[in-house]
Amino acid sequence: SERIRALPISPLEPVIAIRTLASLSVRFEFLTAADTTGGKVINELKKVIVEFKKFLFQGTVVGLASAVVIGVTLTAFISAITSELVIPLLGVVFDTDFKTLTFRWRENKFKYGRVIDASLTLLATLLVLFFLILKPSQAIAARRLAGETDDDASHLSEETRVLREIRDLLKAAPAAD
Repeated sequence: SERIRALPISPLEPVIAIRTLASLSVRFEFLTAADTTGGKVINELKKVIVEFKKFLFQGTVVGLASAVVIGVTLTAFISAITSELVIPLLGVVFDTDFKTLTFRWRENKFKYGRVIDASLTLLATLLVLFFLILKPSQAIAARRLAGETDDDASHLSEETRVLREIRDLLKAAPAAD
């Protein structure tokens, strides 16, 4: 029998857990025979599972989960580039190893080189998000407000224009019974 894991271990674990929800209602069938309430508890449990599955697959949760996985991956990628390329290059330019930069105050040691590394990673992540996600989405939204679409008919062939006209006429025609 298939088992459900309680704690996600990898970024794909939530996806696996969502897929196993589809089989949960089958797993509660064996409880019906032992249920002394006439199946009310099992029926209520099945309703909750169905509602939860609808909630998960309505798009917002799946989209959010995808965005989180992509965000984590993007952050790891940018962090690796910053830590392993940019910081060493800056170290060559400034003739120092940023990861070992520290200062002492009283008995405490402060590693400000790591703060510089994290700050550059944050700056790089924000720049990537701004120029690759925010600006293009703003441009698309502005085009939609202006009434432009991606399938503007000016660049289409004559055949495609005629086919679209036929499609639009068929949509507008009353349905024959």
